[in-house]
Amino acid sequence: MFEAFEASTPSRDSLSADALVRSFPDTAASLPMDKFADSAFQTLLSDFLDQASSEQFGQFAASAIKAGVAVIEPREPPDPSLITQTLMPLIESVGRHEQVLTPLCKAVRDDVVWMDTKIPWRRSPFWLILCVAAQRLLSHFLGGPTGRVVYKFLTAVVTARLLDASEGRSQLTHDMTMLIMQ
Repeated sequence: MFEAFEASTPSRDSLSADALVRSFPDTAASLPMDKFADSAFQTLLSDFLDQASSEQFGQFAASAIKAGVAVIEPREPPDPSLITQTLMPLIESVGRHEQVLTPLCKAVRDDVVWMDTKIPWRRSPFWLILCVAAQRLLSHFLGGPTGRVVYKFLTAVVTARLLDASEGRSQLTHDMTMLIMQ
């Protein structure tokens, strides 16, 4: 099962509300295990993901009009359609599209700090991906209510470990503080 969703929303959406209520995933596709286990498929998939994560594709980058010319806007996250509209249909062509019957709803507080910076500070999209993946897996394997309780316990343990790791420091880094506030 492959599930895809947008990890970073455009700044205008993040700035418009204290917390955005979002559903995860946006789309899903599945493959039979024998097709996924095929080494040629795994090589193609890993090559695609490697190239997609390391190259900048102009048509997927956010843009702005400055002096009448479209330029890449580095302050905005890239368009997720490389994955949602390119990779997912390719997986569906080998497997099949899946309806997302029980999406995970989360209130996402994606801070965007613009003051005195060319590139704004944003909460790490990796943290959101990690949280969504953990909660989706726990809900899938343990059932919705039990998976949610175990997920909440897991986040409490991670937060406690972060606090333990910060003991003795005069001040937490901004990233550590934001992780704890999650």
